[in-house]
Amino acid sequence: MNVSVRSATFALCVILTPVGTTVSIAATTPVGATTTDPTTREVVATIDGETITSADLDRLATFKLIKVKSDEYRIRKAVLDDLVTDRLLHLEAARRGVTVEQLLSDEVDHAVQAATAEELTLIYSATKDKFQALPENVAKEQIAANLRAQRIAKRKSEFVHQLRAKSSVTTLLEPPRVHITEEGASIMGHADAPVTIIEFSDFECPFCSRAAQSLKEVMSKYPDSVRIAFRHFPLSSHTDAEGAARAAVCAEEQGRFWQLHDLLFANAPKLTKPELHDYAVRAGLDAQRFETCFASESARAAVTRDVAAGTKYGVMSTPAIFINGRLVGGAIPTTNMLEIVDEELSRVSSPHETASKGSK
Repeated sequence: MNVSVRSATFALCVILTPVGTTVSIAATTPVGATTTDPTTREVVATIDGETITSADLDRLATFKLIKVKSDEYRIRKAVLDDLVTDRLLHLEAARRGVTVEQLLSDEVDHAVQAATAEELTLIYSATKDKFQALPENVAKEQIAANLRAQRIAKRKSEFVHQLRAKSSVTTLLEPPRVHITEEGASIMGHADAPVTIIEFSDFECPFCSRAAQSLKEVMSKYPDSVRIAFRHFPLSSHTDAEGAARAAVCAEEQGRFWQLHDLLFANAPKLTKPELHDYAVRAGLDAQRFETCFASESARAAVTRDVAAGTKYGVMSTPAIFINGRLVGGAIPTTNMLEIVDEELSRVSSPHETASKGSK
């Protein structure tokens, strides 16, 4: 059973120069459009005999295209969920011999309790600054109405979930996916976990810090089913981001990447060289080995490789997060991230699953 994915506002740090190369999209993309075979370089324009091919467009538009396809998938998925819900409600109403309106009244409206006077007083006391222009009784009426609306929505969602659970519902709509290598990534989780989350991140990016917290919560809920692959993408607009990335590379060398990862995000943007040294010691790294590594060309090269990989996949901003190859945008709320993970887990045993995981 698939879980509905709500559209979400997401935040990210951006760079000004978009770059990228061809990326393969799983053949099961739901957008209904024919994907371009990178081996067939269809000419789309000529300038004085020089050609511009579809491959040139793909190389420069990769990230924008996957974002468009992902947005289209979310819209189609939401509409599909509404259609499924409508069918389930009509079937259940017919089974009971009542109208859909009566069914919802019985199972939703009448099942929701009104807010108590104590609840209204407590909420009003905590939020009365927002109701300065209203008398207390009017403010409480608004609070009561909002609470009822929230409870009705929650109860309806629960009821629909119950209907789906006892029905045979199979959805075949497939999201677009990008195939991304994990080469050189710092990994958390089991190698055979069915869900792989690859993130391109920047330690100086505040939205990356928010995303890191969400990912930690996801791992806490699904320690055996999710693995995270961290790749560096320090933005040129962040002065100390590249140094922080090198420090993390050196922490990986000593097996302490995630300890330093947490310290860097917790203390950002304080990421100067002396501060990085202090965090490294606090993370349990050998100070001399850290200093040697930090100054090495190999540490710089490791960061450069990750940036090149991100650029290849069309990453232009951070955080860039892919769940089994599905682009989920920037720092989306944890609840939305969990919904996508739940949906991916539901695909594991589905006989209709045809798309491969987005990482290799």
